[in-house]
Amino acid sequence: MKVSIIRNFFMLLLLSLLVGCNKKPTGPSQKSDGNLLPNGSFELKGEPTLEGWQAADTNLASLAEDAAPGGGRWSLKLEADWAPTSGFITALVPEIHDGDVLRLSAFVRSVGDDGGGFIALLVGSSLNRPVSKHKVASSIEWTFLSFEDTLIVGESDSVWVLLSSFHTEIVPRIGQFDLVSLEKINE
Repeated sequence: MKVSIIRNFFMLLLLSLLVGCNKKPTGPSQKSDGNLLPNGSFELKGEPTLEGWQAADTNLASLAEDAAPGGGRWSLKLEADWAPTSGFITALVPEIHDGDVLRLSAFVRSVGDDGGGFIALLVGSSLNRPVSKHKVASSIEWTFLSFEDTLIVGESDSVWVLLSSFHTEIVPRIGQFDLVSLEKINE
């Protein structure tokens, strides 16, 4: 009986190693286990989608077949319409508590000389809150943006990720976003 238990243990160990070797490596185009956003690459199963995101103006948010390196095939394209712009999207992030430390990151690039965009976290009882912490990119090359923030979350507050084009009054301003990730880093 003791021999069969040991043999079964080693068979299970060998089987788990073999199964583990067949797993696909997780890269930027796949949702990592720690990403709190369900769709940071703006595609699911190779198809473009804004699932998990809410556009302020659907006419200003589109999906472009032009992704950041390692980002699959699709990215988000946001156009500015005025000042302040409605060229932004948000994702509500559930189960965030006071004192949580979050890391928000994304690849962002400008479409044209005057474009670009920013990533931000919003905390409050509505989306009409000033952006407290954010990062900006205005290069025509894909630029990696990342920041960490310790959140102060009240009892009735919610947390959103915000992706936005820049404000404009005359010049067209367009930004692209890909591989957006939000992770809790204090667990």
